[in-house]
Amino acid sequence: MMFLSRGLRDRFRRILPEFIKRPLRGRLYGFVPARSALRAAIHEAAGGSIVTVNGSVELRVPASALPDVRYHLVDNGESMDEIANLLQVAREPGGLLFDVGGHKSLLSELFCLASPRNRAISYEPSPSLRRDAAQIRSLNGLDDRLVLSANAIGDRSCRVAGYVDGNGLIAFPVEFTTLDAECDRLGVSPEVVKIDIEGFEDQALAGAERLLAEHPPILLLEFHLDLLEQRGVRPRDLLAGLERRGYGFFSTTGRRLSARDVYGSARAVMRFMARPASAR
Repeated sequence: MMFLSRGLRDRFRRILPEFIKRPLRGRLYGFVPARSALRAAIHEAAGGSIVTVNGSVELRVPASALPDVRYHLVDNGESMDEIANLLQVAREPGGLLFDVGGHKSLLSELFCLASPRNRAISYEPSPSLRRDAAQIRSLNGLDDRLVLSANAIGDRSCRVAGYVDGNGLIAFPVEFTTLDAECDRLGVSPEVVKIDIEGFEDQALAGAERLLAEHPPILLLEFHLDLLEQRGVRPRDLLAGLERRGYGFFSTTGRRLSARDVYGSARAVMRFMARPASAR
């Protein structure tokens, strides 16, 4: 099923019996064997667990965060490859990470732990997820290197009346800002930007025109291809815009990708890296 386009996949989905479809669903969302050499060991500790990644990076987490840890580092092969790639980028070039769609900020925390010179700003509007992230940040002694922002990232700065977070809680109001506005406000340009905002990746990129043109960072991207297309956004247009900026595309294991490899994938979620010419 993985070689089919998403259009053909959707047609087959309507006619295939459930017992055939069930084992295929996971593959569309990354539940496949990891291709990287990432290794994670989880050990119980007082108040939670210690997660050792590749024998060198240690992440302390409370028991409430273990399901997320297992998803990223044990169960989902494509997420494991994404983490392995993140850790490589964290060591070279490293620097400042803008984590757009931080959730519990596990990727930001791993990025900071990979090198003492790294810093991160995690953008997550959900109060409950930020509380979890703050607990993990404190457990790992990262209060001075990881900022947890309540802002959401979009294509313009505005305030919306309400937001339903990942736990079904409603927070009022939510401030939207842009990556360009954040660079101006903080007087910085990040070396790395991670974007995973459930099918609204186009809006984050639209609000980063100056950053992409003047100080292009490495982009760690999760394109929710199915959700983008449901909104009428063509992933191929987003990739064409990045190519015009001089970006090339790579899998999370380092294989060179064409734009068509990304937008033509049958996967629901495509994790990949976009590198500017200056970083290749």
